[in-house]
Amino acid sequence: MAPKTTGRRRLPAWVGPWLRTTRTIDTETIAKRLRRSTSAVSRIETGLAIISADDLPFVLKAYSLTLEQFTEAARRAPKAA
Repeated sequence: MAPKTTGRRRLPAWVGPWLRTTRTIDTETIAKRLRRSTSAVSRIETGLAIISADDLPFVLKAYSLTLEQFTEAARRAPKAA
């Protein structure tokens, strides 16, 4: 039997580490903005937790990043094989 999917698109693995290297505010602030724990933020940044494409605008806002910054990073990111 095939695994169930939610129909939500997942972002590529580079997104979490990019968020970590790009952020200019502390983890606690991001956690408060996302209404998550600091360990949840850490899991996002290390790639252990997946960010859905639907959640991207909220995550970028929490990190004080713009869609334009994300788009530029996506252009530079290595392409999946």
